[in-house]
Amino acid sequence: MLAALILLLPWTAPPHAARRKAVAAPAPAPTLEGRLAAVLNRAALRGAQLGAAVAALPDGRRVFDRQPLAPLAPASTMKVLTTAATLDRLGPDFRFQTLFLAGGPIRDGVLDGNLYVRGQGAPDLVVEQWYEIAAQLAGLGIGEIRGDIVGDDTYFDSERRAPGWPPAFNASPYNAPISALSANFNTVQVSVLPTKVGQKPMVLIEPRSDFVRAENRARTGRGTSLRVSRRYDGQANTVSVAGTIGARSGMRMEWLGVENPSQAAVAALKATLQDSGVAVRGSAVVSVAVPDANLIYSHPSKPLAEIVADANKNSNNFITECLQRTLGAVEEGPPGSREKGAKAVEKFLASAGAPVAGLHLVDGCGLSRDNRLTSGALLAVLLHMAADPRVGAPFMASLSVGGVDGTLRHRFLTEPGRVLGKTGTINSSRGLVGYVLDASGRPAYAFSILINDYRCSESAVLDAIDDFARALVEAAGSAAS
Repeated sequence: MLAALILLLPWTAPPHAARRKAVAAPAPAPTLEGRLAAVLNRAALRGAQLGAAVAALPDGRRVFDRQPLAPLAPASTMKVLTTAATLDRLGPDFRFQTLFLAGGPIRDGVLDGNLYVRGQGAPDLVVEQWYEIAAQLAGLGIGEIRGDIVGDDTYFDSERRAPGWPPAFNASPYNAPISALSANFNTVQVSVLPTKVGQKPMVLIEPRSDFVRAENRARTGRGTSLRVSRRYDGQANTVSVAGTIGARSGMRMEWLGVENPSQAAVAALKATLQDSGVAVRGSAVVSVAVPDANLIYSHPSKPLAEIVADANKNSNNFITECLQRTLGAVEEGPPGSREKGAKAVEKFLASAGAPVAGLHLVDGCGLSRDNRLTSGALLAVLLHMAADPRVGAPFMASLSVGGVDGTLRHRFLTEPGRVLGKTGTINSSRGLVGYVLDASGRPAYAFSILINDYRCSESAVLDAIDDFARALVEAAGSAAS
């Protein structure tokens, strides 16, 4: 009878058996959305302002959003907008032209008048370019210029720095002044070479001119404690080198922005012409080319695609500001300005279908803290460029390659070649926008992430940004396999 009752009673597994079953059950794999959300939900980012957006390629399907319309300080991710708009409007093969005009007749190797140099925003007039120009002018049979070298920079307006930029006195190359006629990104390279202990080191400045002078108060010593600075008195820039450089330390180099950049450029041209054997009897001055001057040479820049790559991979503020002002001059006529350039970029954003609410475009490079962008607008630009067969490839090629080059060369070292991006870094603002490639090298995702006003360390923010992109790399890898 007892056995029968036992058979009739319902059976219940003991508690420890249920626990064994729960432990043994495999946990569901986290979704991509869940992994991305987990990165942004980290305790380190608590209290930070952030926005993120991700879309799959090639169809543009949105796979993740976190406050995509929050207006945030973009830092250098702003360059994505400026370079994309410039490529879209001017095309990848566009070349800037720097014009050289004769203010008098050329007879028997003598230019009897001024040589006018009309800058049109070319940002790549570095030292080597000036020597190439000197050779071209000499090739035209000019061995002597009896007038002045006159720089005309009226293609841009006279504003040198955008609101919200660091002050001029710090001489940082990152906020070098902007001008339509430039030399060496409106900076000078200062090279200091040690000599014998107790003696002054050698100080070399490029580009060389009498408008940027050296004040050498340094000594060669046992150790190195150099101080390199620049001041401007309205007449010339003076580079001061003080402190000590170790006798065995090798050459040290610094880059400094220079004031009155158009004057610095035309002075550098005069010095280069003289170094190349062309005698210049007059002075180097900044003015306006006379209407009846004759064009004798037009110096082309590199193709725009290469210039954009220099801007994005190296996060070059000067180049990007020249692009913005050139865009303004092309769209609304000279002089190019920040305001005209910003209007042109806004027009491009509208054509790309980007949400424009809350945007505030102060400069072209993102150095100003007053800029405001959204991750959603950045993503719209990335999708637009990826779908454009005319400019999409050069735009993608302009971005830094994770673990390989540019500002991402030391990041994503375990996933080299899988992340193409533009970084952004100013005080309390970090960002990364770009593309993730699948295992076969095809674009799999476009993404943008901006983080402002964080309270944690910079390394914790960068870890979060990189882990956000790594989650996309892993998803793209599994999708391709």
